[in-house]
Amino acid sequence: MKPKKLIIPAVLSTDIDDYKMKLAKVEGLADKVQIDVMDGRFVENKTIPLDKLGIVKTKTYLEFHMMVDAPWAYIPAVAALGGKTYIFHIEACHNEKNVHDILERIIQYKMQPSIAINPETPLKAILPYLSQLEHVLIMTVHPGKMGQKFISNALQKVRAIRKKYSNINIEVDGGINAETLPKVLKAGANYFVMGSAIYTGDAKQNISHYKKILNFRK
Repeated sequence: MKPKKLIIPAVLSTDIDDYKMKLAKVEGLADKVQIDVMDGRFVENKTIPLDKLGIVKTKTYLEFHMMVDAPWAYIPAVAALGGKTYIFHIEACHNEKNVHDILERIIQYKMQPSIAINPETPLKAILPYLSQLEHVLIMTVHPGKMGQKFISNALQKVRAIRKKYSNINIEVDGGINAETLPKVLKAGANYFVMGSAIYTGDAKQNISHYKKILNFRK
């Protein structure tokens, strides 16, 4: 059975009104929504503190993309917000034990663990952990900002993972639009995170358009 193909809207916000607005625009339109969390250290920018997000309620499946330099520390707070998938960066980990401890802690808090990898990081950094995961995130831009140009070299990682793991969910994040979506789909990705491409214009029409691209290409 092939992994399900999904368009995943990304919510990157620096104030609560923008966060609330973006969530409302995609409520009920997507199976999952990604919440981007930045600490101002792992990446330059900083998003809304997690303790502020609880005032916004949603029934949407939330995955949290943790662009933070201490992924261990945020796990309880994300679980308390109803997070279902917790994505942390391999670049934020100090050693193999650190990675395993984070994976175990995520599972203890009843969330699905996932590891993200930046464009410049060699694939070998995450290969030892892929057999333990149902989900992996390949960054197709440098993390931290919306609207960046797609980095095509990242597709090599997608192809390599798909060749070895037919059932893993491979998510791509950054610069995904009508031009790049077919390319990452062909490479073997099945989850597609989109920010600017969805929120520029009518979100409902945009999501419908990108879903049609996925369904057209078998």
